[in-house]
Amino acid sequence: MIIFSWIIFVSSGVLLLSAEDLPMHFAVIGDRTGDAQHGVYESILAEISRLQPEFIITVGDMIEGYTKDQTELEKEWLEYKGLTSTLTCPLYFTPGNHDITFDDALEMYIKYAGQPYYSFTIRKNHFVILDTSRWESSEELPQEQLTWLRADLKKHNKAERKFIFMHKPFWYLTLAENKPDALHTIFKEYGVTAVFTGHFHLFFSSSYDGISYTSVGSSGGACDERPAGYKYSYCWVTVQNDQVQIAPIKSNSVLAWDDVPVTLQKAMDKIEQDGFHFHEPVFMLDDFSVAQTKLTFDVTNFNPVRKLEGVLSISMLEHWKVVPDRFPVVLDPGQYQTITLEVAAQPPVFPGPRMTLSFPVGGDKDYQYEQYVPIARKLLCYQTTVPPIIDGHLEDKVWRAGISQLLSPDGQKMMTDPVTFYFAHDPRNLFLGAYCHDKDLSKISTHAQQRDAAVYLDDCVGYFFQPDPDQDVVYQIYINAQGTVFDQKIVVAEDGRVNADTQWDGTYVIKTRTGEAAWAVEIAIPLDQFQTNVSSGDIWKLNFRRKQTRLQTSADWLIPINYNPKTYGFMVME
Repeated sequence: MIIFSWIIFVSSGVLLLSAEDLPMHFAVIGDRTGDAQHGVYESILAEISRLQPEFIITVGDMIEGYTKDQTELEKEWLEYKGLTSTLTCPLYFTPGNHDITFDDALEMYIKYAGQPYYSFTIRKNHFVILDTSRWESSEELPQEQLTWLRADLKKHNKAERKFIFMHKPFWYLTLAENKPDALHTIFKEYGVTAVFTGHFHLFFSSSYDGISYTSVGSSGGACDERPAGYKYSYCWVTVQNDQVQIAPIKSNSVLAWDDVPVTLQKAMDKIEQDGFHFHEPVFMLDDFSVAQTKLTFDVTNFNPVRKLEGVLSISMLEHWKVVPDRFPVVLDPGQYQTITLEVAAQPPVFPGPRMTLSFPVGGDKDYQYEQYVPIARKLLCYQTTVPPIIDGHLEDKVWRAGISQLLSPDGQKMMTDPVTFYFAHDPRNLFLGAYCHDKDLSKISTHAQQRDAAVYLDDCVGYFFQPDPDQDVVYQIYINAQGTVFDQKIVVAEDGRVNADTQWDGTYVIKTRTGEAAWAVEIAIPLDQFQTNVSSGDIWKLNFRRKQTRLQTSADWLIPINYNPKTYGFMVME
């Protein structure tokens, strides 16, 4: 065995240092996916390589995933392995929800990334990788994994430092809210040094019971610049003697580890959720205009010690009119102010006016928050006593006054071939219909053949329903031209983040039909699976779309299409 030593000359003589005594440098790289931005991850890998760490650890979300198509999963893993093939140091993987979305994806993960939870020791430091890919809290983790964790930490209890890596930051909803956390209890018992997580695509940090918790920022997944003032980053960790230093790095700039405390992130979350509270949205008419109306909303200063003093400014395109377009706001800590504006617009109404106001947050920092004026639509879901025959023909009398005035994803006139959507109900069922014209049916895409495959990449129609506006539960249902379904149940947390239950499967009666220059779909959806029934006057939140692959675009009822029910329109039950 060859032992390498380093020789350092000092004034009193020669000091011999073994490799064990030298500083350790390693990189922690954030999420690549969740709408991967082209070239970003590759650029960060190249930058890390120039710094020559001893090794790199991911915090998950390395592929886009969210498909049960094994061929597609393998293609994505081969792509990822190609991206990382030029690294000259070891790369350790942590599974994210994009990597193991379903249990079906576990075998492919093991094939290309190894076991989902494991540990290793380098010098006097012990590293533990946990699998939080398919669970939403510490309490939900399988007992088998928790038993393994305790045994592993006990076995390596004499390690000088212990580092934990897992994808989902359960601690943000527990420790940061002064609530207990089962994993933290184990970490505290066995003297864990630091914990690294991903998932949020944001950098922030805090310390609990002497354990440093770090949310690693995005290393390629879609994100914005909050709160540190830059988008994409990774963490550089230095271990030397009794010191562990964690530095977020982007474009050769280094922040102090505690520059973005979790309290600052929490304050910004609160502003984004409730800083502007609109009494109701602005409603767009069928001709895509907005009649002159009042827009009333509350502005709240959540800062407990600092006064909010600023000017609410409204920027807009020429087709909008907002009076006034500047409004002074002065609020003591905890106060709110109600503001009313006069608004009107000629088509196209998107993008709507953008309201900007600087809110005080942690310390002397301010957060310049931007919010678009909320724009909504209404439709009538017709009542029927005679249910339609689900045969794909859309010839029943219940299908009346269809919706065909839709938008392109940029808010302009839709670019797809014509499409008409229909909505009806009886006390126990919701009925949906869609008639999608297509000038070239030979190019319709129906690659998704299995339930919960990537239907959303095919020619399809998609719906987002919030049956009870007082419950933060959304159901997403996509159906392609062959009748294959992708669906999931989405729970919106208080901070606006979403948890998607991809295992949820709805019950439907579906029939599609391809005719001359068009394809159609009819759907009957039993309401009991939404834990609701329907009465006249009930209101659901709703958005829907038609995707056309040949033209590589979609026709949307409202934009943007997302999981946030605050951006949806209203379906009124006749």
